Amino acid sequence: MTALVVTVLAGGGLTGCGGTSPAGGPGGGGAPAVTVTVGSTAATGPTAPTPTTATTPTTATATTTAPARSPSAWAQLRAYLARVDALDARLKRAAALVNGDITASGVRPRPATRAAVDALEADVLATGRAVPAGMPSALTRASLLVFSELASRAAAFNGFPAVATASDAHLRACLAVGARAAARFPADVAALCALAASSPASAVPQASARATAEVLARTQRIWGREACCDSCGGYVADTLVPVVWHPQTTTVNGGSDGTVAGVDFAATYRASTGWTVVVHAG
Repeated sequence: MTALVVTVLAGGGLTGCGGTSPAGGPGGGGAPAVTVTVGSTAATGPTAPTPTTATTPTTATATTTAPARSPSAWAQLRAYLARVDALDARLKRAAALVNGDITASGVRPRPATRAAVDALEADVLATGRAVPAGMPSALTRASLLVFSELASRAAAFNGFPAVATASDAHLRACLAVGARAAARFPADVAALCALAASSPASAVPQASARATAEVLARTQRIWGREACCDSCGGYVADTLVPVVWHPQTTTVNGGSDGTVAGVDFAATYRASTGWTVVVHAG
């Protein structure tokens, strides 16, 4: 058995995107250069006698500078883009740990690897909660597309076994699904950054507005498509699925306030905690 190179899940760096303030100060006047570095250095499992090294993608840097305008949607997306950067880094760390657990005799999960993989779901959902509500549909769609790629990469680790196994076939199949999301991730992040920098700011809805619950319903539905029932990702959220509210709460699935992509969800708002949204399996 050869070592499995999993850095294909790492995506590309987000240099100059999530961590740079727009020109003109925190209010969002103007926009930074958007630089995306594509590719990363592959790592191989340390214990395999004949490691298989994936071809390292060519590193390319593309810089797009949006024209100055004030205010822009950039500031509204800064917190979300910071979450995107953070989750991308955690996915890279999990990939490196998983790679270290693949040996000549099979997959040997270490506690640190298991902990890193298990923590990804909470990180994914926290990133989804950071998607701003009330944005134009194009920005919302672009944000959720990036989110779906992160979620797909995280769900790819569902193939990582809980106990030692002599076969890595299932893990390989799952990581291949995550690799497809990682391949398109840098370009889609760059497109989101450019769109935010060139789009005017939108009115921020009140915390109690249904628009906030609709974002949560969409992100939870995406995560369900990626990871439900031990799925390994693969869903690409390149369209904005509809959210429809019922005139009043129904008794379907123990209580339904509406549907997202035709699937029932329950939504409750409390001033102390904000919206709680539960998307039923479907």
